[in-house]
Amino acid sequence: MPLKGALLLTSRGCPFNCSYCGCNLIFGRKLRFRSFENIEAEVKFLKEKLGIEGIWIVDDTFTIKKEHAIGVALILKKYGLIWGVSPGWIP
Repeated sequence: MPLKGALLLTSRGCPFNCSYCGCNLIFGRKLRFRSFENIEAEVKFLKEKLGIEGIWIVDDTFTIKKEHAIGVALILKKYGLIWGVSPGWIP
């Protein structure tokens, strides 16, 4: 399905030490989450100024904190965006 989209990073870091992954070497082991206000400001800009129709979330640990994942999903719903998540760690 062709659509105008963008990538979105809502958190950084990973507390795990998987042998096949270098995430914690790049971003560190401490999880850091962007605020919902900051995420919404970026999504609003992408939607209103660039006309995006979809978002691909590229967090390595997007589902590690349920409240964060739900909050981001609600922001994307508010702007009527189609979205998906890269497969990563799933609790």
